[in-house]
Amino acid sequence: MPVEEDKMIENKIPIATDEEDRRWNEEFRAKWSGTPYPPMFVTADAVVLHRGKILLIRRAGMPGRGRLALPGGYVEHSELIQDAAVRELIEEAGPASQRGPLQPQFLKDCITGWRLFDDPKRAARGRVITIAYVFDLPDQDKVDVTAGDDAGAADWHEIPSLDTAELFEEHREILQEMVLSRQLRRNGYTPR
Repeated sequence: MPVEEDKMIENKIPIATDEEDRRWNEEFRAKWSGTPYPPMFVTADAVVLHRGKILLIRRAGMPGRGRLALPGGYVEHSELIQDAAVRELIEEAGPASQRGPLQPQFLKDCITGWRLFDDPKRAARGRVITIAYVFDLPDQDKVDVTAGDDAGAADWHEIPSLDTAELFEEHREILQEMVLSRQLRRNGYTPR
């Protein structure tokens, strides 16, 4: 389903058209075309659950500008993949309770699972290997989020009403595998 060029989301980030995404991906792949081997990128994503909701950001930049996405990004050469997931979560969503920002070790302690996503054709920009971590935050404290880094917005979303067609490319697969199919189907919910 093509997205109209002038379609805007609630926080005024224009949603990228299919053509804009296609051009961006072509230019990105061209930048890496001179390497001796096709590059592989490693990313880490945070699937954060709290009080029956999931944390999603709105992408502020390309590719996928304006689309819903999981907090996440590229793993730096000097860090562990799990540390990258925590870093990206903090940078993009700034989770905090009334006691202050959630600390990296606390967030690591909330990890209840992870999964590797490595289909060679899962991302239009090239070979992207992603490790997604599930963070089950305790219900007792309300957790607020604030967009930062390259996120245009960050907010909690009701899982049953989530329209997966609004998600950024490969994040649909991650959510379906790690949240929708595993947790919601046992409650009788079938994703749209």
